[in-house]
Amino acid sequence: MILRVIPFAALLLLAGCGDFPKLETPAPDDTAQQGFLQLAPIDRLTARGDILTVSEDTTLTLQERVQALKDRAEALRSPVLSDADRDRLDEDLFEGLPQDG
Repeated sequence: MILRVIPFAALLLLAGCGDFPKLETPAPDDTAQQGFLQLAPIDRLTARGDILTVSEDTTLTLQERVQALKDRAEALRSPVLSDADRDRLDEDLFEGLPQDG
């Protein structure tokens, strides 16, 4: 149990050694000159929601992509080597080594 606490305590001690900026100090003048993005009202952003429509082609394309990804995932789950290839590799790897039993 104590062996789990030691690394955690060491990390806490190291975190205390860092220099953190004081948040009470005002930002430098050049920060105000950087040109931050302006916030837009949410009404203007949601008003364009009706422009995007999902057509039958879009639905079919997405379904095809989903099926292709499922097929790819299934292929990744299958064994990489056949039983014959695995036996051949085992024979080559252990050739010349003393056998147990």
